[in-house]
Amino acid sequence: MITLFHSPRSRSTRIVALLQELDALEAVGIEIVTIPRMDGSGGRDPRNPHPDGKVPLLVHDGVQVWESSAIIAYLADLFPQAGLGIPAGDPQRGPYLSWLAWYAGVVEPVLTLKAVGVDHPALARTFRTEAEIEARLSEALTDRPTSSATASPPPTSCCTRPMRGSASPAGP
Repeated sequence: MITLFHSPRSRSTRIVALLQELDALEAVGIEIVTIPRMDGSGGRDPRNPHPDGKVPLLVHDGVQVWESSAIIAYLADLFPQAGLGIPAGDPQRGPYLSWLAWYAGVVEPVLTLKAVGVDHPALARTFRTEAEIEARLSEALTDRPTSSATASPPPTSCCTRPMRGSASPAGP
């Protein structure tokens, strides 16, 4: 049995969207729980087994998986027929996992700190600046083959193809 502990309008919403992309919504039970919110509303839900009372948390046959990047990789591996993950042994598995970790360890902290108005030179040295993040992403995305007789198109991902039930691409 697979259960996602989720709170609407939180970071766990990205996991619900991933389940939709994986065509796995029917395979995963979603348990709605409350969490403490930045505005002081909500609170820790005793039904939520996350060690910190947060979401997302995935429980698969009694085993907990927490942190969005870990859950994303876990679900992509669990539902390989969707083609969103890269299997172990594939030469692109390392870069795939690196981008997931980079998002969690660099991009999200930088954007979160910016959103709350925290700025300090040590933060830029530790993580990166927003401009450096944008440049790195732009470089990674523009160095991809587009089309020619010998180049293959970039792999399809959740950001380059329409979401299920959507007519337009899911973009940033």
